[in-house]
Amino acid sequence: MHTKILISCKSIKFYSHEDEDLFFAWIKQIPCIRHVSGERDIIYLHMKHKKTTKQELKALVALFRRYNINLKALDILINSKNRSFFENIKKCYSINMYPAKSCD
Repeated sequence: MHTKILISCKSIKFYSHEDEDLFFAWIKQIPCIRHVSGERDIIYLHMKHKKTTKQELKALVALFRRYNINLKALDILINSKNRSFFENIKKCYSINMYPAKSCD
């Protein structure tokens, strides 16, 4: 059975039409995202699978940080292999500013 994985991106603020276009272009470049849908002020990312690569996770985190989307929405992707990556990200972004160090 194929489990559907949806990530909800709520109340995203776009500063121009070009900014919105860039958001959707960026999404198309992340391989683990099957397609995108929306309803009211929520954009849903339909994931291909739960086992995302580190590069895909980094791209998702960067996208979420750029558009000020709550990183908790990515918690659905946490598994035993990437738990330390997420713990590091949460430490780095636990305050509302860019970290002084890289979060790899």
